Amino acid sequence: LGKLTKERNIPLHMDGARVFNAAVSLGVPVSRIVKQCDSVTFCLSKGLGAPVGSILIGDKLFIEKARRLRKVLGGAMRQAGIVAAAGLYALENCVERLADDHQNAKKIAYAIQKMASPYVTVNLDALDSNILMVNINSTVVDAKYFVSELMKIDPDENDSKSNNKIRSTAVKISQINNARVRVVTHKNITDEDVDMAIEKIKYVIEKINTCCC
Repeated sequence: LGKLTKERNIPLHMDGARVFNAAVSLGVPVSRIVKQCDSVTFCLSKGLGAPVGSILIGDKLFIEKARRLRKVLGGAMRQAGIVAAAGLYALENCVERLADDHQNAKKIAYAIQKMASPYVTVNLDALDSNILMVNINSTVVDAKYFVSELMKIDPDENDSKSNNKIRSTAVKISQINNARVRVVTHKNITDEDVDMAIEKIKYVIEKINTCCC
């Protein structure tokens, strides 16, 4: 693509919101991925964990134009040093640890696959980063039910202590459509959180398997 755009003198821009996740997954530096690009943006909050912020990269003339347009459109910020400080910390400390997020997503995926449920499945070959897509057999149960069950907190005094711990755990995921949900791992999730999320997911899948058999 880079060769084609250069032959036709067309600037190539990359929306690299999650380019660091891609680099870690591929095992290459970000510079290799964006080598053919004339400009790049990347997000400091997605994956890297800064509270806010994105970076725009390009040649001097491009950045000068971008700064002017930002100001014309009212996008300039004042006293933004504290935001920049968080972004610098993220770049210096939170890139390599993205591999932990990827591993946590795989851990959840393997647990779901091991359940061998005909109603809730994952495609391990399609899992490259910290975003896991889970497929729901919508002819039997819809994704909305799966999401709501994971969020439900319903301890039962007649149930076991271990089961009540699971029933008191809420796992927040996103519904993509009626047959698919998205699970995203991030830097604020601990190993214990992942283990508890897996137990709650298994609990809900077992419930679905029992109800639908």
